[in-house]
Amino acid sequence: MPVPVRSEPVQVFADYTVSLAGVPVGYLNFATEIDGRDYRLEGKLQPSIFAGLFASIKGGADVSGRIADTTFRAAVFSVAYSTGKKDQRIEIEFDDGNVTATRHKPAKRPKKGDWVPLKPADLRSVLDPMSGLMIPSGAKVCPRSLPIFDGDTRATLHLKPAGRRPFRTNGFSGDVVVCSIRFEPVAGYRKSSSAIAYLRKLKDMEVWFAESAAGGFHAPVYVHVQTEVGQVRVYATRFGN
Repeated sequence: MPVPVRSEPVQVFADYTVSLAGVPVGYLNFATEIDGRDYRLEGKLQPSIFAGLFASIKGGADVSGRIADTTFRAAVFSVAYSTGKKDQRIEIEFDDGNVTATRHKPAKRPKKGDWVPLKPADLRSVLDPMSGLMIPSGAKVCPRSLPIFDGDTRATLHLKPAGRRPFRTNGFSGDVVVCSIRFEPVAGYRKSSSAIAYLRKLKDMEVWFAESAAGGFHAPVYVHVQTEVGQVRVYATRFGN
């Protein structure tokens, strides 16, 4: 189904709380602007006052590109974040889904040992980790597979239908599409990574997608993942324009 083209730019805002084992550890804020088939998405992450109990991280991300019939295809994706006194920045350039350049600041050291290297084929027809989870209205939300590249790791998120549920938050009230998630690492990771092994085995991850009628897309409003230290929940406290 063709993507509806709007005559004037539309903005959609989404705010999320991130909790770990029931404790709020961070807040996410996103602003999406749709202008015809062009889009721009800006996101910010701020730790809560409880974040020091765990790993505290803050930062921001920016992605822009074009809306295709079934996906949001980034042209440029950048993310900058800090953990303590350590600052990192990653920039990725795309051409119709294919990665043309990846830059790390500071530069990454060569990986050795049991590192699974990225091959050229791994960087074709991929999505960025932010707008990759946005799906144009009219396109099937799930089942689908999302080939994600974050600048380091290439992984595929396999989404399967898990029904519909009512959801209410500031700016939205209605049914949402529920998808189960299966994580498949492809390249850019260590074979011995316990975190990768754990994610690979998880079977109870879910993501709920709500539709923004004004923006013309579906986006996550709820995610839950069971980790070794407790359940991680990301839930929207605002979704609308």
